[in-house]
Parts: sequence; C-alpha cells; structure tokens
Amino acid sequence: MLGSNSVVFGEYILTAARVDVNRFNQRAIGIACITSAFLIHGLALKWGLRLQNLLGTIKVIILLIIIIGGFVALGGHVKLDEKPDNFTNAFQGTTGSAYGVVTALYNVIWSYIGYSNANYALSETKNPARTLKIAGPLALGGVAVL
Repeated sequence: MLGSNSVVFGEYILTAARVDVNRFNQRAIGIACITSAFLIHGLALKWGLRLQNLLGTIKVIILLIIIIGGFVALGGHVKLDEKPDNFTNAFQGTTGSAYGVVTALYNVIWSYIGYSNANYALSETKNPARTLKIAGPLALGGVAVL
C-alpha cells in the first residue's frame, strides 16, 4: 500500500508543478518519497516523529481552513458574481442505481482504511490496547466533528 501511495504522491507533485507525468518521473518521485521516509525514521527517529506530528498538524489546519472557508462562502461573505448555492437541487443528475450505491459505500469504507494502519504502529507503543481504546475514538470523533 505504501508503494502505490508514493506513486500517487509523485503524480500529484508533478501535476501541481505542471510537469508532464510519465511512468519514470512519477515512480522516481515515489521512490524518493519512500527512501526519504525510511532514512528519516531509520536514522533519526525523534525527527521522524516530529515530522509526522508537523504534517498531521498541517492536515488539521488545512481541514479547518476548508471548513471555515465553506461557512464564509455559504454566509455570503465572498465577493463573487454568483453566490454559491450548493444545496438547491443537490441531488440533481444522480441515479439510485445499485452500482452507484455500492460505489458510495465502498468510498465510505475506503475513507476509514487509514484506521487499520494504526495496527502497524501499535507494536512500538507502551500498553497498545489502552492507547488504541483512547486514541482511536478521539481521532475518529475529531475528524468527524471537523
């Protein structure tokens, strides 16, 4: 799973930099990403943990910016020619087919797949059962509230 995520990371970085994406440069960035993570955590564990905490904090800050920006736009406090109106006819153009329902359920399940990654790290924690019982619901609840 880490390998495929790093290749997708390479694609996103190249797309953001407006560089043509091909198999070589996409995979080269993926390999560099995995190698960097391996070296950071292998040679300087404390700095690796600090980096993880920093990136997690940045994710939460970005999530808060998106949430606040959405409420500001819905409140009409943006200078746009057309005000956002996302809730009028919100389901227009959708179908109730079995394929659509199954795909939606799969996407919901996939959004929580990161929770299973906690099991990989639990062998390195003190009292993993207690830690998971506390941290798991707090993390899921915090993200759900956001």
